[in-house]
Amino acid sequence: MDPAEVAVAAIIFGTTSVTIITLARMRMQSKERRQWLPDASVEERLERIEQAVDAIALEVERMSESQRFTSRVLAERLPSPGPLPGGERGTP
Repeated sequence: MDPAEVAVAAIIFGTTSVTIITLARMRMQSKERRQWLPDASVEERLERIEQAVDAIALEVERMSESQRFTSRVLAERLPSPGPLPGGERGTP
């Protein structure tokens, strides 16, 4: 055999081997990634957590609105300040 033929055969064999090994590794990594994907029970749990967080956010908004309303009502009930001793008026 001619050394050039041996070199061509080695290059073809090497390229084919590297390609097959690379494809096999990619397939194994793909299977490993699928194992880490959340299953249906995790998805349901995350959905319930999301709903709970939304409900809490709504309640906090309601409480803050109630606090603003109460503060406004109390501020309206306070009498306006009259003149201070010395002829100055108080600040509202």
